[in-house]
Amino acid sequence: MWAAFGASPGIANEIFNVADDAPATKGRDCRVAGAQMHLPEPRFTGEPAVGRRAITPDRLIANGKLKRLLGWRPVYPSYREGYAAILSA
Repeated sequence: MWAAFGASPGIANEIFNVADDAPATKGRDCRVAGAQMHLPEPRFTGEPAVGRRAITPDRLIANGKLKRLLGWRPVYPSYREGYAAILSA
């Protein structure tokens, strides 16, 4: 947020994705967070939830534009270190 607030007016209407440098699928995120909290590994059926479209995309979010235009860098290189810091606090 601070990087965007300090941006030049020339990029005022840009949209940025905020993510770490290690993209992962939702399934991997859940497994890593669950393991750090000593929870059983989640099970995913691959079927969409009731009311969702038949194909549920599992997109990776890239932060290159944010880093290139605003000079932003994540505090933690990946979600693994970020989760560990949150859970140890």
